Amino acid sequence: MAYCQKCGNQIEDNAEFCSKCGSKLKQSITNDVRAGMNQADLDQTVGGALIINAIIGAIAIGVWSKSWWVFGISLIVLLGLVHVKAFAIIIGVIASIGAGIISYFAITWIFESTAAGVVLGIIVALVVGGANMRSFEYIKSLDKK
Repeated sequence: MAYCQKCGNQIEDNAEFCSKCGSKLKQSITNDVRAGMNQADLDQTVGGALIINAIIGAIAIGVWSKSWWVFGISLIVLLGLVHVKAFAIIIGVIASIGAGIISYFAITWIFESTAAGVVLGIIVALVVGGANMRSFEYIKSLDKK
């Protein structure tokens, strides 16, 4: 059951007007449903970017430390931190910069061209950064729940 936004009267889900005050209802219910569907779609498509950042970050820390224990602990910690807004932003920025740097070295090594490495490294950093910015919307939605 839904409620009239004007008077608070309980109304049928498919009602177009409130039976108590007569205000039009259909548009507000439709907009609420549309907003909920858009948020659910956003959660599914970009929420995973945070998890991917945590996994890649844990792998990088594990390889750097040459320890499976450090990798495991890092993975658990990073998976927990990606759901905290401030840490998610920091992890996302580091992931974007890291992706750009890795792409720079890989492209420079493959094509033996520093210019190609710089250009494609910047493009990869921006793409990963864009995905991360969208994933921050997911974090904002967690604050609203």
